Amino acid sequence: MRDALFRAAILNWLLGNSDAHLKNFSAVHLPPKSAAGLALPPRLRLAPFYDIVCIGIYPDFNHDLAMRIGPTEAWDSVDRPSWGRLARLACGTRSRRSVTAAIDRIHTDAGRILPVIDDVIASGLVTRQEAKPIRDVVGSRIRHLNGSMGWDIPATTGAAILGCGGWAMS
Repeated sequence: MRDALFRAAILNWLLGNSDAHLKNFSAVHLPPKSAAGLALPPRLRLAPFYDIVCIGIYPDFNHDLAMRIGPTEAWDSVDRPSWGRLARLACGTRSRRSVTAAIDRIHTDAGRILPVIDDVIASGLVTRQEAKPIRDVVGSRIRHLNGSMGWDIPATTGAAILGCGGWAMS
């Protein structure tokens, strides 16, 4: 469950959901498994996510994080030490290997998010024009990660989109 919460923190930060409060997360209690007649405690898993909103597209809203990443409350102050502190908490250990793997997860998830948004656009669920504000927020978050983490994740959000009467830049 720790990994799922860690990935939720990454996703909410990338999507500009500064309103991701702990109350927005729920656990599902699964029946206990029994092994060789032993009664085991109930199992928990994270319930499907809900209330994921890209607050980042609204300039007049407060963009301070509802839950800190490391000691940081401001999305644009999240840096390598902040992610490292969250990764140590998520891993439940100070193991360098575990923390490095968690940081690698941030890199992987950040590299996948714009292509996933583009897949949603390609599926016809939303238009590129409708998704543009979210793509812009995500792109800005990826560029921030690139600068603070020393990465080079593609973060281009300026692809041309078809607008009424001609081409417009997204």
